[in-house]
Amino acid sequence: MEKTFLFRWNWKQWLILASVVCILCITVVDAFGRGGGGSRSRSRGGSSWSKGGGSSWGGGGSRGGGSSYSGGGGSYLGKNSPIIVAAFLVFIVLLYVTGKMMEKREQKLKSTHKTASSNKNPIKYKNLDPNFSKTVFLDWVHLLYNQVWTSIGKNEFKNLSPFVYNSENFSIRSYDDEHVTQQNRKGNTTEIVIAKLAIKQVYQDEQTDNIIVEIFANHTYQEPGKKAERVLTEELWTFSRKKGILSKEPKEMQELSCPNCGAAHSLNDAGACNYCNTIVAPGNQQWQLVSAYIDYQESEPDKPFGEYAEEVGTDYPTVFSPSLEQEIQQLNSIDPNATQVVPVIFTTLQQAWTNNDLKQLRMITTDNLYKSYEYWINNYKKHGVRNVLEQIKITKEELVKVEVDKFYTAFTSRIHASMIDYTVDKTGKVLGGSKTKPRPFTEYWTFIRANSASKTASQYSVTACPNCGAKLQVAASGVCEYCHTKISNGSHNWILANITQDEVYTG
Repeated sequence: MEKTFLFRWNWKQWLILASVVCILCITVVDAFGRGGGGSRSRSRGGSSWSKGGGSSWGGGGSRGGGSSYSGGGGSYLGKNSPIIVAAFLVFIVLLYVTGKMMEKREQKLKSTHKTASSNKNPIKYKNLDPNFSKTVFLDWVHLLYNQVWTSIGKNEFKNLSPFVYNSENFSIRSYDDEHVTQQNRKGNTTEIVIAKLAIKQVYQDEQTDNIIVEIFANHTYQEPGKKAERVLTEELWTFSRKKGILSKEPKEMQELSCPNCGAAHSLNDAGACNYCNTIVAPGNQQWQLVSAYIDYQESEPDKPFGEYAEEVGTDYPTVFSPSLEQEIQQLNSIDPNATQVVPVIFTTLQQAWTNNDLKQLRMITTDNLYKSYEYWINNYKKHGVRNVLEQIKITKEELVKVEVDKFYTAFTSRIHASMIDYTVDKTGKVLGGSKTKPRPFTEYWTFIRANSASKTASQYSVTACPNCGAKLQVAASGVCEYCHTKISNGSHNWILANITQDEVYTG
């Protein structure tokens, strides 16, 4: 997403700017410090300091104070120049050291992921593998991500050996090695929520195809005898497989099954599949995870419900696909009324969220997105609070991207909307937000539909099963309770797959 020039500066440019500012400040202080009259005064007021807003947690505060000095026949700077110069030098040294550390970290990032310049666009990868589906692949990554984080350090991690390179010694590491998740850790990871899952880079080397996936997530981690903590992470996972292998059908990617026979995966002590007795080498028949690095990690402090952060990115320019015109033509040939589902699903989701209604959410979201909402709604219920959304209005819709592969069609729309947004407890007391002032916001919503689907957007219904037509009752597994057909994978009509915030959407 486009940023201002200032925020694209490197650390060396910041060092030069800081030096110039410090020199100017010293000059100004020196100029004002010269004078006469033999007087000295100090006054309170006239300056302020504040902090807050803009992240998942934050605070604010203010403090004020100011001073002015004048002295007879001398320079204030001259009397205090050793202290000021020393402080200036310490500041410059700290800025320099910080910059060098950032530079070293960036170099490690580049060397770790081989910064290949060819084939960076995942769409072009379909020329090499006509079966490749971004929708199917990322769904499979989501599944593996959950399994890796919940089983690492436990005996069942061995069942992931066909999908994880060197699984016996595998660890999730940070670039500075400050955070290392190894096989010998004792705690439990639960309540995993993925906020962003995107292909960052696709490249080939002599023997393998490789995909780097960017993941923003949070989870609960608890060690025996210690308090549970919520951990936020930004990660880069690299997947690899033998060059020339074609991607598997969607039904074979919906679970971590044996890459050889397709059976529900479990291994015996010899490392072979319990069904076909085959030892599958990672990367020979399916993608394998070769590295997982934490780019950023932070433990989230406890915060009260109802704390609202300022919306970020609402005024950002919309990010359109460079080939959008051709993409729209392709979408129109598949389902010319596809975008009609946007306001229907948008409004239904906001109402379900307000009512803490997981059953309604289950009807309109994919499995992975539903799991995220399930965590948050259960958390609200646990604490006896409810986030109320009223006067829901879409002010503008923009179709920004369309992707079509062998199995799925996906389109992304940027939704500009506003609503009354506030949080209440069991007694109806407002904990945060406003019951009178609308809150404007924008988000990027991605919808998917199987190319084999028999229904189109004009036939979409949030109350009837798209397969059998019965009043929709969907189990937690995403299966219609009447015809036992899975509808949460977009196999029959459009379904919401992802919601991305403005500040992290890159197209």
